[in-house]
Amino acid sequence: MTTMYRGMLGTMVLIVALAFNVSCLNNDDRTILLNNGLLQSGGGSTTPPSDVELTPNPDVDDPYTVDIPDIQHYVDEVNGKKHLITFMPGIVHNDEIVRLVGTSGGENQNLWASIDGVPKVVSAYNTIDGTGGEYTQKYDIVLLVDNSDNMADEADIIAQKVVEWANALVKDYDVQFGVVGYNGLITGAMELAECDALEEYLDRLGVEGVERTKGFVGNSRGDLGYEAVDYNSKLYANYECCMAALHFADELFAFRNGSTRIYVNFTDEYNNYFALDKFSVEYLRHSWSVEQGVVHTIFSGSAESADDSGEEPWLMSTYTGGKTIFTNSKFAAVSLYDDIPIGEAVQNSYVIRVEDVGEFMDGLNHKLLFTVKSPDNEIRAKREYDVKIK
Repeated sequence: MTTMYRGMLGTMVLIVALAFNVSCLNNDDRTILLNNGLLQSGGGSTTPPSDVELTPNPDVDDPYTVDIPDIQHYVDEVNGKKHLITFMPGIVHNDEIVRLVGTSGGENQNLWASIDGVPKVVSAYNTIDGTGGEYTQKYDIVLLVDNSDNMADEADIIAQKVVEWANALVKDYDVQFGVVGYNGLITGAMELAECDALEEYLDRLGVEGVERTKGFVGNSRGDLGYEAVDYNSKLYANYECCMAALHFADELFAFRNGSTRIYVNFTDEYNNYFALDKFSVEYLRHSWSVEQGVVHTIFSGSAESADDSGEEPWLMSTYTGGKTIFTNSKFAAVSLYDDIPIGEAVQNSYVIRVEDVGEFMDGLNHKLLFTVKSPDNEIRAKREYDVKIK
């Protein structure tokens, strides 16, 4: 029977200094182990067969007993061949983390992969096993901050909590941070950078309150400021549009290849989209992909404060799989480290490598199918993804 890990990992508690000017800590990379160039797959041979020797993904009985989560993916080259690297949150069965075993696992195999119906060699690594090696899960976190006047009570508290959170995260994870400040317009931005740059931006000399997230900084500050003019030509002052801030980051920030994108939107107002479908929260229902990221919402306003044109901003989280936290202007009982599930996602996740995908690297959509089936059929599921391999 497939080996599983007993129990979910407990929530890591980090104590950080309350002083706002605490310096950022060095990153301790969380990476995976390799064995003779192959990802560890939980037992059996470490030399998988070639694709031509593979059999199709097995059939699985419905109803499925587990859910296969969303993935992030990118292409890596090893020994002249292109491999599809995917990052997947943990699969849980009966409150246990399932250990995935790929092609090299022999009779212990419980994970299969195919692309457009073509069986592929697949290797799996469970990050709970440890650290070291080649592949590192990267996180690009963008803070969307409402800096309108009615956020004056929240602004300094947000800055303090964000810096404390960033210092805690970089101790264990490969993280970069960006910022988009908005009120009725896009009023500031910091491109993706290290923790020190985030702290410097939020704690600039003589800047406090809502001014902390106004102004454009970084190597691309001129370009970002210029692009903001174009965005602002479509917006109206005094009517917050958090979706415009989301699009601004998605289209203009230099996200790292293969990174997981995470947005945290801080606001106390509803989204006003000015009859522009792109700036409506409903856009996320049909035009936002898993690779573009998840949006978490920290809402400190009144849930009954919408005007006729406003949309509930926490639907951004509902439609992207994020979390919503309702609080007040003092951010009572809000802990970003505990409440935003980044650490848990890293500690209970997989790196899955689908090998030799060069024939599919045409920039078109292809069907990636993962099938999970334990030898006793107790754990079973399948999920198909539309992926562009480029």
